[in-house]
Amino acid sequence: MTRPRDLPYGESGLEFRWHKRRWWCREAGCPRRSFSEQIPQIPAGARLTARLRDTAGRRIRDAGSTVIQAARDLHLSWPTVMEAFRTPATSPRHLCRRSQSWASTRPAADGRAGNRMRRPASGA
Repeated sequence: MTRPRDLPYGESGLEFRWHKRRWWCREAGCPRRSFSEQIPQIPAGARLTARLRDTAGRRIRDAGSTVIQAARDLHLSWPTVMEAFRTPATSPRHLCRRSQSWASTRPAADGRAGNRMRRPASGA
């Protein structure tokens, strides 16, 4: 059983318990004889969920919070939050939001800044 930490739920904490299955390899030449269950949100050996790490990084990147304030709010250590800030986010929602913001600040084909719509030519 593992207990990875996840985002807090309201003012009370949330305890996540995962009873992982373990498999054994029957091949004699296998360097890893046993394997435990894992999912992308909680990789093998992780003590935090990907959602908690991404939120810690986003608090600094997008919300303008300091590392120490994000660490206090999420009950994490300073090095853990700083590492989450330095590594890229794995959340697809965050990546989509970033690509949209880049598109809106790109210069238009005629050199004007921004993403402006052209007015249709009047027939009169």
